[in-house]
Amino acid sequence: MAYSTIERWVPTQTERWLPTQTAAYLLGCTGEHLKRKRDTYGGYLLAGVHYCLGGGRTAPISWNVERCREAMHQQGLKARMLASPSSSEE
Repeated sequence: MAYSTIERWVPTQTERWLPTQTAAYLLGCTGEHLKRKRDTYGGYLLAGVHYCLGGGRTAPISWNVERCREAMHQQGLKARMLASPSSSEE
């Protein structure tokens, strides 16, 4: 599921938003990797969709693991499509 930069999700009671280290563990990466993939660092994880900042400068970031996993999957598909030779070149 793709989201525009304007479209944002509002967390509901049924969604799970987890702290960075827990989300990173469940996604099989590091917390630093997740943070580098945020849109504010040129990445594909969008504020309000994949992660939410806390109320203060040092407050923890919360992550929606399901949405992050889907975004990582889509990014991986794109990377593989760019890396693989097209059948028309054979």
